[in-house]
Amino acid sequence: MNKTQFIEYLEEPDLLNDEANKELMELLEEFPYFQTARMLLVKGLHNSGNIKYENQLKLAAAHITDRSKLFSLINFKPDSETLKQREVLAVEKSKLEEEAKRAEELKQQKLEQEQIAKLEEEKKKQQEEAKRAEELKQQKLEQERIAKLEEEKKKQQEEDK
Repeated sequence: MNKTQFIEYLEEPDLLNDEANKELMELLEEFPYFQTARMLLVKGLHNSGNIKYENQLKLAAAHITDRSKLFSLINFKPDSETLKQREVLAVEKSKLEEEAKRAEELKQQKLEQEQIAKLEEEKKKQQEEAKRAEELKQQKLEQERIAKLEEEKKKQQEEDK
């Protein structure tokens, strides 16, 4: 049993089942004076109608300092208003989880869009650089051609003289 499960059983003792009872017994073997675990075990045994309930109830009464809490846990069921509040909380929790998931998806989409924009910008820069390099190459070729023509013109003028 981990911390999260234990807290869940504290908040919702009606969720206790035979598997939880086994885990609570193992926990109590390791920590025999753990009052809260002992109370939850008794509640779980009560929920499942286990034959060990009476014996564990006596042990719990001996170990637990405030027996009224044990009595309340075992005998009182939550009223309808408490159940409604739990349902509302569960719905709100579900909505919050959904909103958090949606926010995470939006964040991920935004990151992806930013990455795409950066890649497109880099591609555009590379294309511009390639275009500029091609223009410079063409200018150089043009200058070489002009220089060659001028040289030929000079040669021809010298030959004409």
